[in-house]
Amino acid sequence: MPSSNKNSRPFGRSIFTWNHSPARETRADGDQRGALGSPLETPSPVASRGKPPANFLLIDVTQLSCLRGDREILRNLSFSLASAEVLQIVGPNGSGKTSLLRMLSGLLPIETGKLDVCENVFYLGHQLALKNDFTVAENCYFDLRYPKPTRKQLQEILNETGLSSHSDTPVSKLSQGQRQRLALSKLLLSDAELWILDEPFASLDKASREAWQERIILQSKKGGVVFSTHSPLTFPSIRTLELPAC
Repeated sequence: MPSSNKNSRPFGRSIFTWNHSPARETRADGDQRGALGSPLETPSPVASRGKPPANFLLIDVTQLSCLRGDREILRNLSFSLASAEVLQIVGPNGSGKTSLLRMLSGLLPIETGKLDVCENVFYLGHQLALKNDFTVAENCYFDLRYPKPTRKQLQEILNETGLSSHSDTPVSKLSQGQRQRLALSKLLLSDAELWILDEPFASLDKASREAWQERIILQSKKGGVVFSTHSPLTFPSIRTLELPAC
């Protein structure tokens, strides 16, 4: 449901708003908004259907904190992601990259702070969400997160991801890199406005990484992308959020 905060930027569709007040005094020096540069200008309201215009917010995070056990791994984190933007999250192991993406996806509660996230999201985590006994094609056909693709649509995507010759191969027979490409095939079939990806290129070779950089650029033209990585990408429109070691 839309945020009740009158100062928040407009969202076309908001699947959830979490607003947790801190139980202790917030330390202003912990705000990491500056890591992403100046705040975005407030866009004009638009209708909730269709492609969002540039600078229309997909994610808005304010003073977000997270605990893992009794250890604070994120403190007073603030940032925004608008349509037509790509944000890569970097940082050492244990800095909270996966936890942050899971909070953005609604899979992990926040300790304090507030976040708004748009509705049309595809989250791809480490587990890839593949059925080992299903074939490559069956994994794509029976994913309920998007309408069943036509045979032609599926073939085009599998050609692009290099899996067309494995359409009838059970996932249990695939290499880790092929599994990764299958998960990315399902992502392409989803037509989601916002991609949230946890180290999506970890098992891909250099050529596949370069091809997916182009795909990310294309996705930013119709929505937005936020992903974590240990090998940052470099192209003009990308922004970087660096999480400190805990």
